[in-house]
Amino acid sequence: MLDERSKIIIEEIKFWKEHKILPESYCDYLINLYSKGEPVERGENKSLRSGGQPLLLIQLSLITLMIPFSFLVIYFTEFHPLMQTGILSLFIAYALWLFYDLKKHQIKWLYVPLLALLFLILFSTEYIGQLIITDHWVSGIIIVLNFSAWYILGKKTKLKYVKYSGIIGLLMTCIYFVYNFSHVVL
Repeated sequence: MLDERSKIIIEEIKFWKEHKILPESYCDYLINLYSKGEPVERGENKSLRSGGQPLLLIQLSLITLMIPFSFLVIYFTEFHPLMQTGILSLFIAYALWLFYDLKKHQIKWLYVPLLALLFLILFSTEYIGQLIITDHWVSGIIIVLNFSAWYILGKKTKLKYVKYSGIIGLLMTCIYFVYNFSHVVL
């Protein structure tokens, strides 16, 4: 059983570890030293990582459902375009917040809000582009720019799934335009 003084010191070391004041390996060593090898209980600090497994599942489910909901908002509702844009902006803000929250807590499900965020940005920019300019080629340029940004982001952050998604998206977009252009010429 740890005494009160050791618990306070361990909580302070956890704070240092969480805010990266000391390297993680030093903090782990100090926690093991002050706990004398006993398992350290998490205090009342209920973060997303400590007590929020059901909360995490709900948030990941919501962020995943936002992709088809954004598609529904754009194509199957009669809302005013400003309201549709506002709803899409809220979806993007939530995805961005969840991405940074999971990144801060170093949770391994970080790719779910990242990919949802990328898809929501793709849908939103395509929708806004269609509102401003209704030309078919502008939509293609917006889609190509989005997938190029995915590739660059994946390459820069060394996230293979984002890089490969960008490559696949670019290839499919190019195939689509070549196919449509060949039907127009013939």
